[in-house]
Amino acid sequence: MMVADAFAGIGPPTANEDWADWLAEMAGRLRLTLLAHRDGARVVASADLTGSALLGIQEMALSVLTTAGFDLRTALVSVVAIFDYTLGAAFEEQDEPDHTTLSHSHVFGTRRLSLDPTRLPLLAAALDEITNMATDSPNVGFKGGIHLLLAGMVATKKATDT
Repeated sequence: MMVADAFAGIGPPTANEDWADWLAEMAGRLRLTLLAHRDGARVVASADLTGSALLGIQEMALSVLTTAGFDLRTALVSVVAIFDYTLGAAFEEQDEPDHTTLSHSHVFGTRRLSLDPTRLPLLAAALDEITNMATDSPNVGFKGGIHLLLAGMVATKKATDT
């Protein structure tokens, strides 16, 4: 299966590697693998993942997070959120070219919305800024979302540690 290829040879973080960097790398690898296959996100979403490499990676991620001090429930919610976000981002990027609603793909540069800046000034300005950033780094939107998820995990962990 395509997911097995994405995670071949992956182990837990090294002693010098932060859990958040490791998790972001796993999400990035999954996204790139999904994007490398026609309808990859749709195939994975509809597949029976029982016995798949993805479950092994999720188990490893739970181990990494609990070792880092997360309780099991928060670790599970975090792993599911990152997987769902990654799958959703890949869906959006593999969306049909004539799709007309505001989506991740539209915002982050694969397609450009035409907005009336007098009616929607903040949204138009934000999309212009992000589209310019996406020209420099096509992964800016995905990485930004992962960063926000990881920051939420850190904040949740700090709140439960006190």
